[in-house]
Amino acid sequence: MSRIKQWLNRHNISEDYRILFGDERGMRVLRHMCIQAGITRAALTTDTTALLIKEGRQQFVYSILKTVLGSEDQLARFLVEAIKEQEIKQDAEAPRSAL
Repeated sequence: MSRIKQWLNRHNISEDYRILFGDERGMRVLRHMCIQAGITRAALTTDTTALLIKEGRQQFVYSILKTVLGSEDQLARFLVEAIKEQEIKQDAEAPRSAL
C-alpha cells in the first residue's frame, strides 16, 4: 500500500472517530470509557498481570482521546473534568453519617 493511501486511511479513521465521539453523547461515552479503563483512578494492586491489562486498556482509550480531542491541553482538561465528575458521583453515592 502506498504511503498516500496509508495516510488517507489514517485520516479517514481519525475523522470517523471525531464524528462518532465529537458530540455530547460521544463525550459521555468517552468519560465512561476512561472510568472503565481506570484512567481516572490509581491502580491499587501489585499483580503484574492486572497492571499490564489495565495499562493496555488505558493506552487504548488514551489513543482514542488523543485522536478525538487533538491536543494535549484539551486531553488534560477532559481528564480533569472526568475525574471531577467521578468524584462528585462517588460523593453522592457515599453513605451519609447519622451524626
